[in-house]
Amino acid sequence: MPRWIRVVILTVLVIVFLFTSAYVYLFPMNGLERVVSSQLNREIRERYNLSADFADMRGNPFTGIMIEDIRVIYTDSLGAYEILHVPRLTTAYQLSNLWHRDYRFELVDITSPKVTIRRDSTGAWRLPDLTSDAAETTRPPSFLVSNLIVSEADMLVIAPGRDTMQLDDMTVAASVRVEEGMVSADLKQMEFVSPSADVELTAATGKVALSDNRLVVQDLAIASRQTRARLNGAVTLDDLTGRIDFALDQVDLAEVTRWVGPNLRGVVDLTGSATLQGDSLDGSVNIAGDFMFASFENLQVDFRWYENQLMLDTLYGVILDNCSIDGAGWI
Repeated sequence: MPRWIRVVILTVLVIVFLFTSAYVYLFPMNGLERVVSSQLNREIRERYNLSADFADMRGNPFTGIMIEDIRVIYTDSLGAYEILHVPRLTTAYQLSNLWHRDYRFELVDITSPKVTIRRDSTGAWRLPDLTSDAAETTRPPSFLVSNLIVSEADMLVIAPGRDTMQLDDMTVAASVRVEEGMVSADLKQMEFVSPSADVELTAATGKVALSDNRLVVQDLAIASRQTRARLNGAVTLDDLTGRIDFALDQVDLAEVTRWVGPNLRGVVDLTGSATLQGDSLDGSVNIAGDFMFASFENLQVDFRWYENQLMLDTLYGVILDNCSIDGAGWI
């Protein structure tokens, strides 16, 4: 046998042996789990005081994997608690994209996650500090999830001496992109119920983006029981300033104002805009429907809400079957 043929055969056998050894280590010997767990914890422990672990990883590394029983623990000066539990996470991707640092996922499916958020006795949130120096030094890599599906999610907000807020059966379907520090989502569906707060979101669609603590919504359509809403605008979260344009149909004022006061009654349609400046809200709105003791056909109001008081700077229009009104006041 010529020498060059022996060299080719030996090279092929070495390559097969190396690939076989790598496959056996990564999968039957759970080497991939150890590699992923070690790398993940190295990334999040120092930056966010988080640690993560999972029970099992399976699937085809070239097209997608499934990770089971993911647990994320947050630790602060008051101790540690489980902030996230995901029974199953399924992904679909093309390895060639990831190999070239093009982080595109055709599917990320998160089944039955449970999120728990705690507050301390002073009311401060016990959450990772995403604005710390360690977190700001390196931005997360850009990536795209074409189909993000979250099903049967539960969320708890626990505070000492207060009622626990609970969201049940949350479902989310969206595409998500993270690029140069901006997170954007094209929301296709979102729904949940909250038994503790008697709140129900039956549908939500639209586009949402967050960059440098500035939240932008575009054509965000929301349905909650009989109420329908469409929102456009932007709000800076640091100081709670911004502007929102809105169109709200079948708004039950008793349901809304039991959270923010003052106590109002009626079911109305609202179209207008509002400017948020910290703890005050100014705006202009057109009202049609039943409000308190009157039936409004076309009422224009310039308003200001501050310290649980609603001030009506301008009030004019038609109420009570073609009765004109022009005035001002407060509630």
